[in-house]
Amino acid sequence: MAISNFRTWLIQEDNQSFWRQPLPSEKLDNLLCNEDIQKSIAKSRKDQKVYGYIENVIVSNYARLIDYKLREAFKSLTVDEFKNPSGFECKSKSSEAQKNYFELRNQLEFFLKNDIQQHRGNPDAELNAFRRWIEVAEILLQRHCYEGFILIGLNIELISRPDLINGLPKGLRKSYLHICELNLPDGNHAALRALMKSHQNTSDFSPLILNSHAITSLNEANIRLRESQLILNFNKKELAGQILKAKKDRNKEDKNENHEIKNLLSKRREMSREIKKIDSIVEGQLLHRDRIIGAITKEQQQPLRAIPAYLEATYSQIKKRFEAQKADKEPSVIGDQMLRKRQSTPSTLYSDKLLPSLWKRNGITESQHWESVFTTRCLK
Repeated sequence: MAISNFRTWLIQEDNQSFWRQPLPSEKLDNLLCNEDIQKSIAKSRKDQKVYGYIENVIVSNYARLIDYKLREAFKSLTVDEFKNPSGFECKSKSSEAQKNYFELRNQLEFFLKNDIQQHRGNPDAELNAFRRWIEVAEILLQRHCYEGFILIGLNIELISRPDLINGLPKGLRKSYLHICELNLPDGNHAALRALMKSHQNTSDFSPLILNSHAITSLNEANIRLRESQLILNFNKKELAGQILKAKKDRNKEDKNENHEIKNLLSKRREMSREIKKIDSIVEGQLLHRDRIIGAITKEQQQPLRAIPAYLEATYSQIKKRFEAQKADKEPSVIGDQMLRKRQSTPSTLYSDKLLPSLWKRNGITESQHWESVFTTRCLK
């Protein structure tokens, strides 16, 4: 019977606890394209619970993997690399640790995109994967892994399409829009900064892009200030020479010359005040930079909890595929015509195929149903 297909598939030897195998999302996404499996989940409350549990475990594990790997690479960066963050701004100036960090980010971006886009020929599988990564971004936000949240959130938005967004359950569509709002660069990422400030925690992992830009701006401002100070010091020396000459040439009976010396002395005092003011500003900005670096150092000192072997195996697969993709001179491309055609016909995976009847879901709304299915209860 169709109602038992999902659980029958799960008890087969190759499928038991498949969510603890490398890259389990691919297996599940492909399975959900089967109409009998879709009917099984839609008609059975038990199957819905099992499906929801497996999805939540996968989402939580992918978030945990990304969080761990980013923090692990972050710990290898030195204080000096943050004091002079030119290696974050310009890759030609990057240290080996910075290059490794950029490489990791590229691997994780590839992981996300491939997990979704490999299903371009199958709308149901692609939509299920797209929905999953919205939840991964949400969990990274809950874990205070803001570096991972920006990485995943921006890439979800980059590969989104109207058909994918419209195919989401309403609650997850709202989550997607919230993620996009938090990732807006307006006002120097004002929305995300406000959220981080109001939810401070010992597990905070601030976005490197925000910290490196802040330190770079402070360093550049200080360079400009010191250049202005050099000019002022030079002008002050020139002025000292003019004062000395005026004093030598001074005629005690000539009141105009005495007035000229007073003006020169007044200018020199003003320059001295400007030089001291610059010293004070630079000192304040260096203290601000030290506070940022101190916060970074504190974040680096957070203990890391090791991830299970199957998540390390997942990462090994990601690296292997990423290297193969880099070596591939002629990557396959999905035709634009097919993609444009699909944009007007979103998948009905959540609005129809996996959705139980009103009676089967005990009269609750679609939004309430999907909220209960896709609520991650396995955060660790």
